[in-house]
Amino acid sequence: MKMKHHGGAHIMNYTRKQIDTLLTFLEPINAYDREETVGELCEKFDLESRASLRELLDRSFFLDPWYSNTAIPVKRTMASTLLTAMTDPAFNFEWLTQDADGTFALPAGVGTGRSRVIYEEIYRAVYDHWNDELQKTDLKLPQPEELDIPPRRSHLGDNAVQEERDQR
Repeated sequence: MKMKHHGGAHIMNYTRKQIDTLLTFLEPINAYDREETVGELCEKFDLESRASLRELLDRSFFLDPWYSNTAIPVKRTMASTLLTAMTDPAFNFEWLTQDADGTFALPAGVGTGRSRVIYEEIYRAVYDHWNDELQKTDLKLPQPEELDIPPRRSHLGDNAVQEERDQR
């Protein structure tokens, strides 16, 4: 089943499986029906900071044994789906995290307009954690900077990166 949603002039044309795959990266911080427990976890992080967001993603997904032991073919599908979304200039990440699924909610403290940034950090984490394995499957991930993902900055540099993006 294709998901069709009018996001400006673009009609998103992704399968339910692709949408679910993209949401899987955020499952550990899915606050739907888990506001209290996820909220306690997320309160320990400044979700407006790329560095802190990355630390949360690493701890709750990429370094968690439940997710880190995912089979390579599944990682390949997840990374490929993420790459497709990241390279689609019309992909609506806000729709994905707010309207795509009736059973998904970002935790409190994640400002609106940050969904693309969240997925940029997910991509960077996929690249850092899985790239060596994925290359063995002939999936070549571009470096994050090749996808216009800003280079890593310190916590204090996050505002400079956002200001730079706002000027584009």
